[in-house]
Amino acid sequence: GAERGGTAPGCSDSDADGALGAGTTAGSSVVALAGTGPDLTPGPLLIAWLEWCPAGPDAPAKTDPALIRVVTWNIHCGQDDGLPWVQFDWPARKVALQAALDQIGPDILCVQEARPEQVAFLEAALPDHHRVGVGRDDGKSGGEHCAIYFRRQRFEEIAGSTFWLEEPIDQPREATALDIKRICTWVRLRDKVSGRTLWVYNTHLYLTETPRMTAGKLIDRKSVV
Repeated sequence: GAERGGTAPGCSDSDADGALGAGTTAGSSVVALAGTGPDLTPGPLLIAWLEWCPAGPDAPAKTDPALIRVVTWNIHCGQDDGLPWVQFDWPARKVALQAALDQIGPDILCVQEARPEQVAFLEAALPDHHRVGVGRDDGKSGGEHCAIYFRRQRFEEIAGSTFWLEEPIDQPREATALDIKRICTWVRLRDKVSGRTLWVYNTHLYLTETPRMTAGKLIDRKSVV
């Protein structure tokens, strides 16, 4: 399955049949990558974070085209405009994110904390991929997404949806900064190369143990594997 990524993306090549679970551990930190270019000036938050958490080595090329490259990445919320603590250096980070995705070439990408503007950016950055997942605030586009992007040419979608990690699991509720009803997005895919079927689950768990355990039981209950 996919490796778990906290301060850096998780990248895994897999030929396993069945379920590929993807998501970050609770309390994940900001993801930051170094980027260069004539129009890219990293902000102070990005520079500071790179001092504490430098980027790792580039992902190697796939050894076998039949393998499935799964990447899970907490991209951290952000936007182009607004105050610094609302932007979270997104104007610089998105350029680095684009460069990293171009280099990695994920067959399946799972992201956490993606706001609507970031979801739209990823759709443009990955034109060969299809997105599954809705926003946690309203079940449409509002709020953060745990989105899954899969390569259209490689996979056929059989089924997929987003559910909430508290009862009722099919409905959002009004959230505050300290009280959020989190989500899990899943998709069942048929691999056009091997003909096999796989399930992918993507979530961003709660910060404390009790709700994490409840969420885990709900995900297990929804599992179709």
